Amino acid sequence: MLASLKLRRRVIESMLTTPQVADLYYVYTMSRSGTATRRAVGVPAWPRAHTRAGAHAHRWALAVAILVGVSGLTGVMSLSVSGSVTSGPVIYVANLASHDITPIDASTGIAVRPIGLGALSPVALAVAPGAKTLYVVAVGGDEDGSPGSVVPIATATDRPGRPIAVGTSPQAIAITPNGKMAYVLNGIGAATTPATTPATVTPIDLATGTALHPIKVGTIPLSMTMSPNGKLLYVVDSSQSNPGEPSAITPVDTATDTSAPAIKLARNLVPFSVSGLAFMSNSATAYAITSSGIVPINTATGRLGKTIGLRTSVPVAIAVTRDNSAIAEVGVPVTALEQGSPYANNVTLALLSTRTGVVGKVATLGDEPGAMSWEVAIAPNGSSAYVLATTSSPRESTVIPVDLATGTAGKTIDVGRNASMLAISPNGATVFVLDSGTYVGVGSPHNTPGRVIPIATSTSTVGKAITVGLAPAAFAIAPTGQK
Repeated sequence: MLASLKLRRRVIESMLTTPQVADLYYVYTMSRSGTATRRAVGVPAWPRAHTRAGAHAHRWALAVAILVGVSGLTGVMSLSVSGSVTSGPVIYVANLASHDITPIDASTGIAVRPIGLGALSPVALAVAPGAKTLYVVAVGGDEDGSPGSVVPIATATDRPGRPIAVGTSPQAIAITPNGKMAYVLNGIGAATTPATTPATVTPIDLATGTALHPIKVGTIPLSMTMSPNGKLLYVVDSSQSNPGEPSAITPVDTATDTSAPAIKLARNLVPFSVSGLAFMSNSATAYAITSSGIVPINTATGRLGKTIGLRTSVPVAIAVTRDNSAIAEVGVPVTALEQGSPYANNVTLALLSTRTGVVGKVATLGDEPGAMSWEVAIAPNGSSAYVLATTSSPRESTVIPVDLATGTAGKTIDVGRNASMLAISPNGATVFVLDSGTYVGVGSPHNTPGRVIPIATSTSTVGKAITVGLAPAAFAIAPTGQK
């Protein structure tokens, strides 16, 4: 995102002294009149990026705050650590500023010796099906636009394999369900790169560790999401004139590793950045968030359906229920849309029928002033949703459980001032929240390590926080592992 390492560090340091964003790639504040003010994730008061350099800044922020549970690593010079077998899930945390990965035995809450990456900074990670290999995406620290790489790490030994070179400034990774291929979303090569130069996705044959020919996508990508069947990638692109607002989605066919013509999105009614894209489990339909509502997309034809949503709020996060019957939509109130609404002054979680688009049960989550971003995840049994509201200091970020059967919200759970993302354990017993800690600079006495905060879903009780490294940027859960 930056033209030099010094600027990169300034951005990282600024990000780590303020709450981070998990689901949105831009931090926003919105007045009741509907006026939105936006700044790039982790970057204090960035102006709108009308230039290529500004767009580059946006991409680095995206890389730093990449989303939980979906992405990978780069590195050499790793400490080799032998592990003991555990039957429970393992959490892997990518620590940006301490240049390492922290493995955590989720059943005991114990963090083991970190896996060192030398001078490289991990920005994303993904666990391959079968949980035998962790793939980590990392960037170098020499200069902006330096080549990235993906490093496979054997979970039985924590030993890294041969690094796989990918594009510059990589920011996300997705692995196909059969474990044969990985796809890495790359960033901009340099601030001076022409605005029309496309970004790329690098396919990787995981059996051979070979990076294949890059696939051209948009010019300012916001996110990359893989369909559940692994046959399709959707890369959400940003507007050239107003980076941060979704303009199109580039589909990538993973059978041929080719991109199709972009799916154009309607112009937004209010200036809001994209904050989510979700697929139904059968991969037949995808749902994209825009400020004017949720847009269904027929994945076979690329055709857009009728926009759906609560209409009295602006959607900021979505998830599809486990049985594909509904979309859980988190919406923030806007005065101009709220006239006569029973949900005035409340953030809401609304269930929308995937068949008809009709609004069903609506849970009110409170006003939550100061919230900068929202994320929602649904429990494996489909009974509950958990909403993370990331707020600005000095307010605590919160997790709000919602009973989907009754449409009622439970007691708000405080999770600290630097919460950035959440994930649910495979058995649904625990919600894990990633806390970024504070990072001021190399060797600063004011640095505080990040934490993983467990919440028991049966009682909504916060457990003992697990300390990790400096400036954690992402985490992922392996269903089983060796630690």
